[in-house]
Amino acid sequence: MTFPWPRMRLRHLSKEPIRNGVGESAQDGVADWPRYVRITDIAGPRTLRTDTVASLPPEIAREAPLRNGDILISAVGATFGKAYLHRDIAHEHCFAGYLVKVSVNERLLPEFAAYWTESYDYWHQVNSRVIQSTIQNFSAARVKDLSLGVPPIDTQQIIVNFLDRETAQADGLVAKYERLIQLLEEKRVALITQAVTKGFDPSAPTKETGTDWIGTIPRHWVLTPLKHAVRGITVGIVVTPAAYYVAEGVPCLRSLNISERNISAENLVYISPESNVLHRKSQIRSGDLVIVRTGRPGTCAVVDGRFDNANCIDLIIARRSPNASSEFLAYYLNSNAAKIQYALESGGALQQHFNVGAAGSLSVCLPPLTEQRSIVDALNEQCGRLDTAIDTTRRAIALVRERRSALIAAAVTGQINIRANEATQPRIKVGS
Repeated sequence: MTFPWPRMRLRHLSKEPIRNGVGESAQDGVADWPRYVRITDIAGPRTLRTDTVASLPPEIAREAPLRNGDILISAVGATFGKAYLHRDIAHEHCFAGYLVKVSVNERLLPEFAAYWTESYDYWHQVNSRVIQSTIQNFSAARVKDLSLGVPPIDTQQIIVNFLDRETAQADGLVAKYERLIQLLEEKRVALITQAVTKGFDPSAPTKETGTDWIGTIPRHWVLTPLKHAVRGITVGIVVTPAAYYVAEGVPCLRSLNISERNISAENLVYISPESNVLHRKSQIRSGDLVIVRTGRPGTCAVVDGRFDNANCIDLIIARRSPNASSEFLAYYLNSNAAKIQYALESGGALQQHFNVGAAGSLSVCLPPLTEQRSIVDALNEQCGRLDTAIDTTRRAIALVRERRSALIAAAVTGQINIRANEATQPRIKVGS
């Protein structure tokens, strides 16, 4: 790539030494103490999270002050290279040891430098220089050696003004798309909950269930514990399974393989056939339900043919019943009607550990089997349309972000002549 401007290293563009912050343990936010900025606090290139506020005493904070216009760069871990432009003149801030601070001098606008940290030119240098070990490391010394093309200050300002306008349009479009996804997902949740607790016949006579979270159900439905709707409930391997792991063998599902009504074959572990026989109680069959116990309690999927006769670790298993549709139960267990019950089990907060007893006593709305199948067919069709719309919108977001990144990269490396003919440059428009 040819650059129209002279390149300079960051060490020559900083008005003070490029350095790490202080390695102190965070304390809960104290109103009159400086905020302590850590890697986990960075929400985006110009924003901090509002739910992770921590502080340091002023006498410690003054060792690593963070001022308006400073740029922080993550030095370690999976987010190495992530940058943040600090824009806050109302409050005092300081920064942590795993962040590197760059305070640009008069030859570089902070906003121009911040846009550069979003470009391919920046990331190519970062990725080629990071130390790959147990944890990625991108030290202050490596930050100092990063270089960028430095146009005249007035040109930098023109580029910044152009990118401020164009990225605001792109970000606004992304926000609208994200809101659309949220609405579609809310519609999907409401559709499923309505279907598995009320059905699709609004004229059907109803009866009270005596439960606030369900209310009335069709009169010909029954409200029954899950243990009476399936052939049995048990739990997967709960002892430390590492001793059973082998490179190839019988697939063994874990919670990270389970999402709502879906089982992922990524990140599978395997146990030997002998271990599978030893743990025959936790073997799974096609049509069984596997339910997450810990972290995302109640998240449920139906075992398909890929995992027939496989095994599982620390999952609840609800055995397939000839009297109930596993697909219907999966829709129900992932619905708000079930999630409310998970929360009630822990006094109002979604419990972090779901046990066999709680699963067995979970109240399930159960229509006749033929109606269960009809509801599943209708939900598959309607949810399929919503899922397609959500996927299409996510692809649109990815396209807008790709165009945004390309525009930033082209602008900060001089590949488009904004000064000469800004009006003719490609723009990201709402509705693109």
